[in-house]
Amino acid sequence: MKTHYKVTATPRKDLRPRFLDYMSKNHIPDMEKTGYFLSAQMTETERGVFEIVYVTKDRKTLDAYFENDAEVLRNDFIRHFPEGITITREIV
Repeated sequence: MKTHYKVTATPRKDLRPRFLDYMSKNHIPDMEKTGYFLSAQMTETERGVFEIVYVTKDRKTLDAYFENDAEVLRNDFIRHFPEGITITREIV
């Protein structure tokens, strides 16, 4: 059964353009290149909150991502944005 991994990001207003550029050109493509995800979609709410939903074929595949690749990609994100962005993650 498909599993959805939702990341919610609230960037500080001055970081929004750089955040959008990084997510669309780097982070989301890098997530997709891992081979664990069937799709990824980013949407923006009216309040400037971004929701990125990654879909895997099942929970086992998502767990493999967490075990093998999540740390590297999260650390890259932190290098680019050490402050100013609040992130929450959930499996839905």
